[in-house]
Amino acid sequence: MKDLISIIIPVYNRGNFLVRCLDSIVKNNNHAHFEIILVDDGSTDDSGNICDEYASKNYNIRVAHKPNTGVSETRNLGLSMSIGKWVWFIDGDDIPFYGAVDTLYEQTNNCKDDVVIFTYKSFNKDTDLSSKRVKACRQTISKEDAIGTLLDMDYASFPWNKLFSRKLLVDNKIKFPENMSMCEDMEFCFHAYDKAKSFSLISEPLYGYRQDNNSASSSTSKKRYKDAAIANYDLCCYIEQNYPKYFNNIFQNTVISIVTYLHRYNCNDSRYSELSGFISSHKKQCKTLSHRYRIETSAFVYNKIVFNFIGLVGEIARYVKNTKQGEIKREK
Repeated sequence: MKDLISIIIPVYNRGNFLVRCLDSIVKNNNHAHFEIILVDDGSTDDSGNICDEYASKNYNIRVAHKPNTGVSETRNLGLSMSIGKWVWFIDGDDIPFYGAVDTLYEQTNNCKDDVVIFTYKSFNKDTDLSSKRVKACRQTISKEDAIGTLLDMDYASFPWNKLFSRKLLVDNKIKFPENMSMCEDMEFCFHAYDKAKSFSLISEPLYGYRQDNNSASSSTSKKRYKDAAIANYDLCCYIEQNYPKYFNNIFQNTVISIVTYLHRYNCNDSRYSELSGFISSHKKQCKTLSHRYRIETSAFVYNKIVFNFIGLVGEIARYVKNTKQGEIKREK
């Protein structure tokens, strides 16, 4: 294991953004500080060729091409190829800040923490990001405070604003869940934080997150609703048992994801009893929810017919909305 940062980038049809992402790393940082592992997940655009071109010109870039199987398996393959002390998972359409790799390398020199957390900035246009290097200072934080950052949108449960000790991930066999199509980031970070013993925090932003409403994460499907409910439920139960002071921070989002799941699955689903039981066993806490979800949870507990009717009305409203949006697009 070498004393460098392994940057793992899953790539799928992001050719229009990938060059900018890679340039922000290779042109603005010391190549001795990092390696880049590009894993092409069966792209059908020019992303694969871009990966090969950068690898041919940079000794510290390696490429793997594979059939399309999803971001989790793609990241896991990159992890298995990595040789660095630290692992940084970033997305191919985002942009690390100017000199971010050098900053992280310097801040983690002789660092024995398991996870290093830093902030990020959302952007729509590349020009929104600064071209100057950020001055950063790392500070040690407790595990309890680190858990709290998972629920704080300045840090959140994304993998791309964190450095993970490769030893932590490998020794504990921590991988991205390949059976999930949504909230796999949350599940991964939750398990990593659970096993980690030491954390540090950099309060300055070092990563630019591109807001893209057309990305895969913006789409929805029945299974994605279930994955979101399970991930939120697992984290909420863990926090309720181990860090109760943060319970209220995650409770409403957990209930929302479970209610959404309950509207789409019936009692024959393998997790239905467990997830529905969470609502029933937290009737008192449900009274603190927003007006809409107080009504929905109360209906679920006391009158399933009303609950199912609310779900049906919601489905009809979404259908009408999507139909109108489709008509507007066709007119354009």
